[in-house]
Amino acid sequence: MKLELLPGDVSGEAKGINHQAVIVGFSDDPIGKEGGPELCLWSKDGKARKFGGSAPCYGAILGINDSGQMSGMIEYSPVPAPGSPAAEAEGLLLAFRTAQ
Repeated sequence: MKLELLPGDVSGEAKGINHQAVIVGFSDDPIGKEGGPELCLWSKDGKARKFGGSAPCYGAILGINDSGQMSGMIEYSPVPAPGSPAAEAEGLLLAFRTAQ
């Protein structure tokens, strides 16, 4: 089965699958300064779905168990609060596990 990519992406990688055939991994933009790999889920038919909210974050889902709990890595670059100095915010690299 061929897995779709998220719109505008050029590559991706499946990293895990559970007994319900939910596939997890990442879908990635073209090489460049903007963008990066995004958390991605694929359904049984190979359709891609971005995981997470609309905030800019990059990473990969590395595993999923039969209860639907996922684990992986995420890079999050916080946006400075209004009125704060316009210093460049440093990104955070976090490991995560969902609570199902």
